[in-house]
Amino acid sequence: MKEARIQQKKIAISMRKKGFSFLEIATRIKVPRSTIVGWCLGVTLSTKGEARLKAVVEKQRERARKSSASLSRMRKQDRKDIAEISAISAGPYLSTAAERKAVLGALYLAEGTKGDRGAITFGNSDPEIIKLFLYLFRDCFELDESKFRCTLQARQGQNIKELEQFWSQETSIPSSKFYSARIDPRSGGKLTRKPDYKGVCRIDYLSTNLLYEVLAIGRILTKGP
Repeated sequence: MKEARIQQKKIAISMRKKGFSFLEIATRIKVPRSTIVGWCLGVTLSTKGEARLKAVVEKQRERARKSSASLSRMRKQDRKDIAEISAISAGPYLSTAAERKAVLGALYLAEGTKGDRGAITFGNSDPEIIKLFLYLFRDCFELDESKFRCTLQARQGQNIKELEQFWSQETSIPSSKFYSARIDPRSGGKLTRKPDYKGVCRIDYLSTNLLYEVLAIGRILTKGP
């Protein structure tokens, strides 16, 4: 299973470099589009790839313009596709180190722990948010992977071992670096309304210096340009 996933990721990155849209890649290799976006963060398109993607965007825009239905009456997926195309055409995003650090600082400002604990601490229940944070964090700094720790916050009745395997795969942090999971006592006897809920993954990176630097980036952003 893991081997197949690695192969899918390689194919996705290769296709993205050639200018395939996230939707095209997701359809081709049968993987959720949100996962494709996470895999392809930071991927630089080839010259031919940029030309191809631009042509795809223009084709989709023309189709939208010719549609007789108003945007508000279109199917939700159609509207999402058009929004994605518009967003892609406004890019590229995260193309410079400064942009990546700025997004990292803003993301941490919103979701990270601000206390003086001597560690970067970031948690979320959305795997795509966690992957974005880790991509930016690993890209912006030279890290010692042994300093990563994970703690899962789960509901009673969830399979902790399966959750650890899931988050270990999503974060590329070995399960040996996971602290004991924390179970929400308020969840006793209550079934989650979200069957795919994987709990909250809290990531710690043990470095006071990096904590201070990421917090400083966030403070600078709040002051505006």
